[in-house]
Amino acid sequence: MAKLRVHSDRVEIHLSPVEKALSFHTKDIVIRRADITSAVITDEPWGWIRGVRSPGSITPRTFAYGTWKFYGGKDFLLLRGRRRRAVVIDIDVAEEDPQDGPSAVQILAEAPAAVPADGLEMEPESGAELGRFSRIIISTNHATQLVTALRLSHDDDVSMRVPGKP
Repeated sequence: MAKLRVHSDRVEIHLSPVEKALSFHTKDIVIRRADITSAVITDEPWGWIRGVRSPGSITPRTFAYGTWKFYGGKDFLLLRGRRRRAVVIDIDVAEEDPQDGPSAVQILAEAPAAVPADGLEMEPESGAELGRFSRIIISTNHATQLVTALRLSHDDDVSMRVPGKP
């Protein structure tokens, strides 16, 4: 089972060896908290899957691990079970601007430590990957606690959306 760690500046998803093998993902995932646009709890995570598996493993309605590619980007899935709650985390994927250099995500991926604008050091564990996923869907028994932990202040809005509804 993946371990999630919520820090003040980032969220780390530490994959178990089995999850790494099934998802064809060799590294853990790190998401900058500033890039998270929404976190939604859903009772039907299978309806949130978009695109095709590339690479990853799936047994429909039983488990899905790995990367799913679609016309607008990539999603990462860690889904288990038919009736298990999940958290859908939408991420703002900044495009690279040639004049400004690589995005902060790429800088953090290349360097073991970086200093953000507020001066606090960010040190993802070695081997962590800051991928360019636009959505991460994670099955967890602790969905409510995860969404609560992702809130920084009352100014942050955790939106609730239903797939297919405007």
